[in-house]
Amino acid sequence: MANRSPELNGPPHARLGHAQLGVDPQKQSALFRLRARLTWRQFMREPGQIAGMLGFLAFFLPVALGLGIGTGAGYLMLPDPWPGEILGAVLTLIWAVWMLAPLVSYRLNEGLDMARLMVYPLRRRDILVASVAGTIFDLPSYLTLPVVLAIFVGWFALPVLPIILLAVAIWYAQLMLSSQMVLHASGGLLRSRRFRDLSIVIFSLFGMSCYFVSQFVQYLLRDISRESFENFSALVWLQWTPPGAAARAIERAAANDWLASLLWLGLAALWLAPLGWGWWHVTTRILTGASIFGNFAATAPKPAPKAVPVPNKTTPLTPARNLWAWLPFPVRQLAWKELVQTWRVPQRRIGMLQGLFMPLLFAVIWGVNPWGETSVIPSTPWLFLILPGYTIMALWAASQNTLGWEGPGLQMLLLTPIRRRTLLAGKALGILIQIIGINALLALALGLVIQSWWVIPGWIIAFGTTLAGFAVTLAASVRFAHPVKLESTSRNTGNTGGGCITGLVNGLLMPMGIMAINAPIAGLFALIYWQDLQWLIVPGALLSLGYGSVIFFLGLNFAERLLLAHEPELIAATSKPGES
Repeated sequence: MANRSPELNGPPHARLGHAQLGVDPQKQSALFRLRARLTWRQFMREPGQIAGMLGFLAFFLPVALGLGIGTGAGYLMLPDPWPGEILGAVLTLIWAVWMLAPLVSYRLNEGLDMARLMVYPLRRRDILVASVAGTIFDLPSYLTLPVVLAIFVGWFALPVLPIILLAVAIWYAQLMLSSQMVLHASGGLLRSRRFRDLSIVIFSLFGMSCYFVSQFVQYLLRDISRESFENFSALVWLQWTPPGAAARAIERAAANDWLASLLWLGLAALWLAPLGWGWWHVTTRILTGASIFGNFAATAPKPAPKAVPVPNKTTPLTPARNLWAWLPFPVRQLAWKELVQTWRVPQRRIGMLQGLFMPLLFAVIWGVNPWGETSVIPSTPWLFLILPGYTIMALWAASQNTLGWEGPGLQMLLLTPIRRRTLLAGKALGILIQIIGINALLALALGLVIQSWWVIPGWIIAFGTTLAGFAVTLAASVRFAHPVKLESTSRNTGNTGGGCITGLVNGLLMPMGIMAINAPIAGLFALIYWQDLQWLIVPGALLSLGYGSVIFFLGLNFAERLLLAHEPELIAATSKPGES
């Protein structure tokens, strides 16, 4: 009897509660303290996280507060059935956002490292409960607090309070389990070569379908009458989803329909079983090395690599090689390496999708229906000036911490017997091809909107602003680099790694520097616009290209001198034990 487990020495009511939950209190306490310590160390070892946290709050906190105040006012002031409809829509919307965020490579809830936990004698239920409870240390979890407080304010009544407490707790568990399940599943998929090839098709189809989807939505909005709007009930459909069942339980309890409320609450609780099973199944399959779709990939024969002839004096160059033949061979190879790594390395692929494709998709969605009365973008040829603005944003997202993205391979790259200017030029060329290529797609879409050839000089201006911006990003990548965990599948610390100064430079001063160095181009075209000097657009575009080229070569020489003087500091900054 003296060797019984310590958790059985507690009070009888505590032992009974733990027995009913089926969790080990000591293990839960240890996992909770571990999660708190890891969060504390993350901020202490990487003070740049504080800058990222402040930026995150500055952008998302007003949105969360506005949503909470708006929904609370709707619960109190609108007549039935609108409070229930708003409740179901808001809970489902937040649930959808938490599920979709990992798919666009933004991790809202970090959680514990499951790969390391699985070596310990922990039961599935203990890990599941600890994963949900540990989300209180994730800052995005607190953005749901205004919405939850609005529910208590709008639906508060003493008989309804127990239902509200249970429904909100079940909804929060659904939120976290769904998010982490999608996070783990997407982490494995993002590292899959087959998903890489499939995602190219998916993103291409999604980009092309934005116009048609927007047209369809606008058609529906035009044909909605007041009567159909008043009779519309989204909760009839949403109640069968996990958050919708919790919302329906609260709505029925407020109407004193207690039997229906308990049934819907039971359905919401039942949803936890498949979500928990899916979370554990996906996690174990990913962490044990098995594929989600089976092991057929392991047995598939790998094709033999094809021999690629190396061009020499006797081998004629193809037209594609002739196009780049004027560039030095090391520059071409480094640019090709940059393009390949951008797609193969999960972190770099995430950055490309977020920094290059997302603004393009939003621009296409914003500018739909240019021929109808509901067009959002004014049909003016001067709209081509948004192309340089998009380029500045894309350059900041794609080229910050350029050398830090090399990871452990940076030391080997610096040992290569090539000039540092050649190294930096090759990396800049690889990033330039990505930005200008995506900008060409945006220019094509914009040309269809404004029906003007001015997008061609706009694209040339974007070329010049990109070249000039490299003078800032290359120098900053030498002096303010930080380590990156290349195999990670989240990018919520992409510009906040390292110390406070590094996070401040990459997150704030770098975009300001890019805009400042492009101020002469912006001033020139502001003058052309205000004076309506259309004949200066083409000469101004060529002038901006020349200005960008000169600034680029000056910045390239300056970055080369910085790199030669600070190589040891750069290697130390990008190879710290605590990678971001």
